[in-house]
Amino acid sequence: PEALEDCKAKGVTNIILSTGGYSDAGKAGAVEQKIIIEQARKADIRIMGPNSIGTLNPSAGMATSIVGLEPIKAGGVSIIGQSGVFSSGWARWIADTKPFGLAKVACIGNKGDINESDLLEYLAEDWVTLTVGMYLEGVIDGRRFIRAAEKASRKKPVVVMKAGRSEAGAAAVASHTGSLAGSDAVFDAVCRRTGLVRTHNPEAFFDTLSAFEKLPLPRGNRMGVFSITGMGCVAATDAAEEYGIVLPELNPATLKKLAEVIPAWAPVRNPIDTWSAIEQHGSKKTSIHIAQCMLDQRDMDALLIIFVLMPESMFDIPEAFAELFRNHPDKPVFASYYGGTAREIAHVHEGFSRLGVPCYPTPERAMFAFGRMVEYARHRGRIRTRP
Repeated sequence: PEALEDCKAKGVTNIILSTGGYSDAGKAGAVEQKIIIEQARKADIRIMGPNSIGTLNPSAGMATSIVGLEPIKAGGVSIIGQSGVFSSGWARWIADTKPFGLAKVACIGNKGDINESDLLEYLAEDWVTLTVGMYLEGVIDGRRFIRAAEKASRKKPVVVMKAGRSEAGAAAVASHTGSLAGSDAVFDAVCRRTGLVRTHNPEAFFDTLSAFEKLPLPRGNRMGVFSITGMGCVAATDAAEEYGIVLPELNPATLKKLAEVIPAWAPVRNPIDTWSAIEQHGSKKTSIHIAQCMLDQRDMDALLIIFVLMPESMFDIPEAFAELFRNHPDKPVFASYYGGTAREIAHVHEGFSRLGVPCYPTPERAMFAFGRMVEYARHRGRIRTRP
């Protein structure tokens, strides 16, 4: 309380309170937190926290994190996180692997004052923020949150990962930030109503944010797939059914053009197994030709390219695909791969990153991200047909 009085005397209007031991520590701590917040409101001071590691703003070179951070690429993704990991460990991972660029990060902790609705209302109007990610352990004011979510989702994708889905998880949430996790079924219904894109784990959360930041919204749920391995074709087919993605048949004009590289004895269907063509024409020529055939087919709304990483399949990715992808700016392209060395994995990630194409370690992860984009595009009215 004395520190707040000092801040008031100095004209401070905003405080990040990193201290824990308030509502995250039980009833006595919750009482102390209530006193602090009431005192701040009387002084016209806004508080982020308690138990908050604060904010990041890469374009301004600003970080209040207590963890050492490398420079982070500025971009269009803003994250609201009810955990300090988004301004520490994951911020370091984002700086190193560059799955997307960051606009802003706010770690809100116990949400004694500033809460998820305050930040969502702000980010909905923030022109730098193109996609919002939210990690929540609970919601303070349900009605206000629904209004904020509806408004934000009309303007930009909002991807949500909510903890406390199980009874044990809800108990863990209470001990972390003092939040009430609430009914998971109710939160699911809120997401469907408002257009929030829900994911259940960090892998899916970051995969989906990467797709939204890099790619245009699809016009439909129809995808073309080609893979250097038959396993990729099978995996993509299973994932397509799971995530409501259609794999259109190849039309006669596409089949005729594909015959220029695929031998007559090889079966040709979507997904396309490209190995027979690669044996004759090499990985680069085959990949360019088949990608063009599939993107040129009008009822293909998106494309997934699946690699097996090995010396024989490596080539200059931007040189191969840059012009082709520029000629189809309305069709999102995804890449995925199996195996490979650290150097080969870095090669495909860096190559596709230069083209604005998200790259995933498995086709299932790419398919999941595309499925979430389709879900959001339907909410926005870009796709009018139902699955």
